[in-house]
Amino acid sequence: MRSTYPNLPQRRAFFIGSPAELAVYAFWGDQVRVDLRHEFTHGLLHAGLKAVPLWLDEGIAEYFEVTGNDPQRINVEHAQRLSTAVQSGWRPDLRRLESIEDIAEMHRLDYQESWAWVHFLLHDSADTRMLLLDYLRDLRTNSQPGSFAQRVEAELPHASDRLLSYVSSFFLPHVSAASL
Repeated sequence: MRSTYPNLPQRRAFFIGSPAELAVYAFWGDQVRVDLRHEFTHGLLHAGLKAVPLWLDEGIAEYFEVTGNDPQRINVEHAQRLSTAVQSGWRPDLRRLESIEDIAEMHRLDYQESWAWVHFLLHDSADTRMLLLDYLRDLRTNSQPGSFAQRVEAELPHASDRLLSYVSSFFLPHVSAASL
């Protein structure tokens, strides 16, 4: 990997997409299943869509890392860290997230927020789910379908506040992390 892709950061797994191939490389270790689910999701998105905004690519890949019997796909680590961030004054900002175009600019909180937006959109209501699915359908045929943040603002009044409330609800006192 180092000789073929010398500029890649230190990671356990990678999705590499080129006009000639889509490939996943992963270190065989304790987290190989999680890593393969994450990287394979990137491959599926890039194989099926004309374009994939970085935040959405990472948000969906983070979403599908979670497996098991939980249909909610709660990434407990992300939920806990976002809950802590909310208590420290963090607020979601889909426009800012959408503006990130280089993976090197993505920070851990950006991955967590990306996951939160995807989770919220898929699980909050039929309307939020349809909003995301319609955008994905547009991405299948159009490499520049416009700003998703603008769509969200037009369709979901107070979307950032709704996401904030949604994320905050993951760890209400009556809900234990074990039940998630």
